Amino acid sequence: LSYGKIRASYGQILNSLGAYALVTPYIPDANTFAGNLIMSEPNTIVDPNLTGATNDEKEIGIETRWLKNRLGFSVTYWDRTNKDFPVNVTTTPTIGYTGLSINAGEIAKTGVDVQFFIKPVQRKNFEWDITATWGRLIKNEVVSIQEDTIQQRLVSASGAFSGTSSAYTVSAEGQPWGQMFGGGIKRDASGTPILASDGLFIREADVNFGSVLPDYTGGVQNTFTLFKNFTVNINIDYQYGGKFFSLSDFWGTFSGLTARTATLNDKGFSIRDAVEDGGGVHVTGVDNTGKAVDYYVDAQTYFHQFRNANIAENSIYDLSFVKLREFSVGYRLPVERMGVSRYLKGATFSVIARNPYLLWAKTKDFDPSEISAVQGEDGQYPGTRSIGVNLKLNF
Repeated sequence: LSYGKIRASYGQILNSLGAYALVTPYIPDANTFAGNLIMSEPNTIVDPNLTGATNDEKEIGIETRWLKNRLGFSVTYWDRTNKDFPVNVTTTPTIGYTGLSINAGEIAKTGVDVQFFIKPVQRKNFEWDITATWGRLIKNEVVSIQEDTIQQRLVSASGAFSGTSSAYTVSAEGQPWGQMFGGGIKRDASGTPILASDGLFIREADVNFGSVLPDYTGGVQNTFTLFKNFTVNINIDYQYGGKFFSLSDFWGTFSGLTARTATLNDKGFSIRDAVEDGGGVHVTGVDNTGKAVDYYVDAQTYFHQFRNANIAENSIYDLSFVKLREFSVGYRLPVERMGVSRYLKGATFSVIARNPYLLWAKTKDFDPSEISAVQGEDGQYPGTRSIGVNLKLNF
């Protein structure tokens, strides 16, 4: 044992109000009327007693290093309570507003974070260091939203399509934060789809598709040092579990632009061919009596049903991925030989690539690591990779 520490802490994290959170400011419009400025008033009114909040957090952990610091680990268990935080809730429009900013709610969270260190190779001209992390959110329960008034609150949805075609995320009392709901496919007790007489799905409202948060997250950082001057960093991160809704896939499939709208069916014919010519999408399920049935449905009719019937389930995907997040090669410049050591203590030149490669994902058509909205992807721009250079000077 080279080093060991047991630690515990308690603290409070501030949840501060924004600069204009205590007022209801008028919003200038981009247009004018007869040369006069047009302004509008927000639909949310502020409770005069609105305040910021503090989040209590407790944690306990252990950290050790072994074998002359070549092996070690750190484990932390934490517990956090977010209570009476500023939040916007819906209210009756008869008061002239549709929203109210108040202090409300309580969310209880617990989790564990693990960090692992190892130096598998240590030679004169070559060293290899590995740092791996793993984190899991054990509990994330919505204890309350607004006492005796509101038991569920919309957290995030896809703009104008909220509550119709798009899936949406809610906070509901007694459930984990971030549950995704939306129109789903009606199924029997065994999970088999129930089909209408024309072979199309039957919509079931407000289906819970699961959490928008992954089950666990982590990463692995590899650092190679060669001849004490060259450094290579390989940073891989990952997450497993969680769901997201893709608006691009939803409308792309409706429009026949995604790959799955141009595949072959089990007969070997294009699903875009007429059903009488061997085409169509093969759909199996049960009818309303429980009898097994199967149909070949015209491709356009099949893919249009998800928008026409407001079924979001066909565009729900998994957030699991493993990604090469960063790759860099650095060289420590010999400031002594360059004759500038009296001005510089060190200088390192690096070439860095960010987001160079998605190694694996359950979802094949998207990069889950780039999802930008809580409920998923809303027609966002594709993720980008970049290559750049960096010069670090130590004085």
